[in-house]
Amino acid sequence: MGRVRSLRRAFLALLLGLCVLLSLALIVSQVEQHLFRRRAELLLAEIQSLELRKTPWPEAQSQFRRWGHDSKLDDQCNEHKCSLKITLDERVLGYLFKRNVFVRLDDYFRWRLKLSYDIGPFARLELVLLRGYACRMDTVSGGKSSRG
Repeated sequence: MGRVRSLRRAFLALLLGLCVLLSLALIVSQVEQHLFRRRAELLLAEIQSLELRKTPWPEAQSQFRRWGHDSKLDDQCNEHKCSLKITLDERVLGYLFKRNVFVRLDDYFRWRLKLSYDIGPFARLELVLLRGYACRMDTVSGGKSSRG
C-alpha cells in the first residue's frame, strides 16, 4: 500500500511540475508577444519618420544604430545610397527552432534509453503539434484541410 501511495505522490508531483512548466511557457509566450509587438510598432514609427532625401544622414545613422545586432547595413553604405536590413525575431521560438531543442532531447533519450535512431518521441510530438496547429489555423481561416 505504501508503494502505491508513493507512486501516486510521484505522479502528482510530475503532473504538477508539468502544469507549472506549461503555465510558465504560456506566460513567457504572452510577454514575448507583447514585446515583439512593441518592437514592431517602434520600427514602423522610425521608418515612417525617415523622409527620403530630407532626413540628414547623421540622424538616419543614429536611428539605424538603435537596432544593434538586429540590423545589418550594406557594406558600401553612404549618404547617397544605403541599404539596411532589420530582422525582428521572437526569442523563445527562435531558441526552440534554431537550436533544435526537441532534436537534442530526442538524441539524449535515444542514447540514454538505447532506442533506435529513427524519428524520436519529441520530434514526433513536435510534428503532431505542428500539424494540429496548421489544421486549426486552416479551419479558423475558412480554408479546407489538405487531407481531403
